[in-house]
Amino acid sequence: MNGIDATENGDYTYSSDQPWVAVDTAGNVEFIGTPTSANKTATITMTDRSGVEAPRDFSFTLDRWFVNGGATQMNAPTADNYCSGLGGGYATPGYETVTNGAYWVAGTRTSDGKLWPEWGEMGIYGHGWVSSSYWAIEMNGTSRYDFNLFAGALGNNIPSVSFNVACSMPL
Repeated sequence: MNGIDATENGDYTYSSDQPWVAVDTAGNVEFIGTPTSANKTATITMTDRSGVEAPRDFSFTLDRWFVNGGATQMNAPTADNYCSGLGGGYATPGYETVTNGAYWVAGTRTSDGKLWPEWGEMGIYGHGWVSSSYWAIEMNGTSRYDFNLFAGALGNNIPSVSFNVACSMPL
């Protein structure tokens, strides 16, 4: 496993120490449940099938959990109600938890703990994510900020416009 070419991934077995994380035989990681503040750190263990190499661990910690409203679009107040109606501390996210992009300027991919810089174009993952615009909680005068999960750019629009919905909660 060299991090570049996946052809050797089958030379390893994979396991996760958390029930909300699954790892397939090729080493692909999928979130299959929701972490809590008590189990927000996951460790993936990679074990060489030949037994020559020592097992290797990769750990990561999530500080915020995101869900979406699928392809359904809503105006800003309806999106806020949708998120809070999920319970569990969900709310419409602030744009600074989602992107490092600027107003009409694409974000930059990096490991900064924000959704788009860490994961990139969200539509490629499925599970209801669409590479489109979503509401942020912050107002900009009489307009409301939105963020794009295709390029990580920040925008704004009047709150009565319908966009996709993302909700988040701190872990």
